[in-house]
Amino acid sequence: MPARERERGERRRCYRRSRSRWPLHLPPKVPLNLTFGAVLALHVLRAGTGGAAEPASVGAAPDALAAPAEPIEVLALDDAHPPIAAPRDRTAAAFTLRREALEGAGRSVAEALRYVPGVEVTRSGSGADLATASLRGASSAETPVYLAGIRLNDDVTGNVDLSTLPAFLIDRVEVYCDAPAGADRLGIGGALFFEPRLPSGTSGRVLLGAGSFGARELGAFVGVGAEKASAGLFVRHGAGDGDFPFLDDGGTRFDAKDDVVRRRANAWHQELDVWTLGRVRVPGGELKMIANATSRDAGAPGLQLIAAERAQSSLRRLVGGLAGSHAMNGAPFGVEWQLDGLATRYGLDDPSRELGPARDTFVDGGRLRERAILWAHPTESLSVGLGASQESERISVTRDADELSARRHLVRGEAQLLAQLDTRADASLVVAGECHTTWARGPSEACGAAPWTGKLGARVRLLPFLDARANLGRYVRVPTLGEFYGVSATAQGNDALVPERGIAFDVGLAAKGRVDSLRGYVELVGFARDASELVAFRRTSFGVVRPYNVGAARILGLELAMGGTFAERVDAAFTATLLEPRDRSVYRSLANDLVPFHSRATLGPMLAVHSPPWRTLALDRASLSARYAYRSERVADPAGLIVIPSQGSLELELVARVAHDRAVVRGRMATVLDAPALDLVGFPLPGRSVHGNLEVAW
Repeated sequence: MPARERERGERRRCYRRSRSRWPLHLPPKVPLNLTFGAVLALHVLRAGTGGAAEPASVGAAPDALAAPAEPIEVLALDDAHPPIAAPRDRTAAAFTLRREALEGAGRSVAEALRYVPGVEVTRSGSGADLATASLRGASSAETPVYLAGIRLNDDVTGNVDLSTLPAFLIDRVEVYCDAPAGADRLGIGGALFFEPRLPSGTSGRVLLGAGSFGARELGAFVGVGAEKASAGLFVRHGAGDGDFPFLDDGGTRFDAKDDVVRRRANAWHQELDVWTLGRVRVPGGELKMIANATSRDAGAPGLQLIAAERAQSSLRRLVGGLAGSHAMNGAPFGVEWQLDGLATRYGLDDPSRELGPARDTFVDGGRLRERAILWAHPTESLSVGLGASQESERISVTRDADELSARRHLVRGEAQLLAQLDTRADASLVVAGECHTTWARGPSEACGAAPWTGKLGARVRLLPFLDARANLGRYVRVPTLGEFYGVSATAQGNDALVPERGIAFDVGLAAKGRVDSLRGYVELVGFARDASELVAFRRTSFGVVRPYNVGAARILGLELAMGGTFAERVDAAFTATLLEPRDRSVYRSLANDLVPFHSRATLGPMLAVHSPPWRTLALDRASLSARYAYRSERVADPAGLIVIPSQGSLELELVARVAHDRAVVRGRMATVLDAPALDLVGFPLPGRSVHGNLEVAW
């Protein structure tokens, strides 16, 4: 049988095996009395006060699926604005990636996030391979990631694979380096909020894209609606061969005699995304919904030294959420509620045991969550919120004939206070308590972990052009079920883990100014975090990582964002993050004290030039931009013996908008200098590549 036909047969077999495992195992049913009880009580009270009202804002904290006002805009090169206060929490340090920074041809969400201060992105290959993000030296499991208000972190690994989030759907990414008020989890490093393009009226878009290494993409969005109701449907298909060349050093970094250039094998992928979004205005409030189904099949190429030629993976994910906000007519209070669910299935078919001892591995994860917050407004400048939530999570890992199941139930109570003292000052206070109960490998212990978290923040306008911010918080994270029990042969578990705790503090200054046609901004933030029992990862054998508790860690850092625009024709920006992640354990016996997988310096200079309109060619504007992302070396084990070298990547992009922005043509060259790069524990990254796309709107 020809090799191509044999490969196609293997792909079909993997696809059939993954489909045979549908439907996903959802978590146990949770009583939904909390959410709907709050809504029912509100409607009863509204009936007693005299009927319906027009939609109104419930409180200072926006509802879960809302599209808030713009936080600090520092990264959209063709629309650079000075920093402004963040709407979710005006006291928090926040940055925003606008749509223009996400829409680059062939640019993944993970690649775009590399230019945000405080963000570390970890990749395992091309834009369609696993990519995660973390903030301020935290791990990706410690960083909550939200899409339209739905937390995507599950209890399988705690991570979110950013490669599964299509940039074409995202309107903006709000990066909070402090956990903002209103979030259902106070992340140790902060939180990421992805806001989709919500439909407004009747419109549509079609996207066609192609690039190096067989990359191809087709997407379409259709939205219909009016003033009181709207809905949108988004469908995207993507595929690629992923056979990029890379330098194989044979595991001898300092000996070039055995270096050889190879092509990455078995790195193909194909995926289908379907999203639907909608909103309906009801008397006294608004309802919003979002649903997603994702299907991906791909090769599992493994490490550069031990390539896997027959292993294949599959991913199936379902996400759904419903949220509402209701305000009282003539009364100073209202309610926000949310109900959402998440179910994922990951399968690995490894017939030749190239990635571990198991032939078949299937990991199921699911979560069902409900949350409600009652907001009161005693005065125009003060908002008080009392809320409660509960969620149930489940994980099931099957390796050949062995199966492990575990589940967890969480109950959380929270209180929030948001105050706008005057136009020059804001303050926020968040306090929350949680009760975690886990069942696995034996009898359960009710409230086996009962942490409390809190955060206090303040913002003061010192001068008309200068703001100062400060935040102090206590954070706790219970290890995920995947960290306890493992998810694969290369990502093992550790059931001896204990919850990690941390105290975080930051202080920053933000300034903006304008002189004639020149606008500029600068923001400088210093932060410190002391963590105990920090969960980190280390390599225990070749290509295998295992979590462990660092006895104590201290992370110091400095974030800088600056830039501006001149005459609306030239934009420039520069971002930098300096980090000192140190292991401060009392019983540490190693000379190295750097926490693994964290770079001590990341830099991101950017420059863009825009043309004036050219009416003869119906050209609205053309832009040429250059971006450079630098990341210093990282250690990959506690002893500091394995070092991932520093890497830098230059990209150039040309964008032309014509016919009143009805058509946009983009071309991008990534990794222009073709410098070799590795990430994680030996995964090569693509070199020079060229991408282009065409977007047509009506």
